[in-house]
Amino acid sequence: MKMIRQGDVLLVQSVIPKKADKIEIKNKIILAEGEATGHTHAIKDLKNAALFADKINNKIYLMVFNPVKLEHEEHKEITIPMGEYQVIRQREYHPKAISTVLD
Repeated sequence: MKMIRQGDVLLVQSVIPKKADKIEIKNKIILAEGEATGHTHAIKDLKNAALFADKINNKIYLMVFNPVKLEHEEHKEITIPMGEYQVIRQREYHPKAISTVLD
């Protein structure tokens, strides 16, 4: 199983469920947005990637038709190979609560 990580975004190779709906994107695919900085983990190549939502299981998926670049202002650009991935927002443990990782 292939995994790709950039900051608080983890992509895990997966099969996109048939019940998942394609999400219409206008400018770029945003996989996560930083709460503190407003920086985004984004894919600008909309011809070679698509985002899907499985609303029943509350999961997001990414389909990559040809390799694309995942960009972020504070991280090294990553090339995502062709394939299907579940998009997971990393979480961190604190003794009092589990919270989303701040990027």
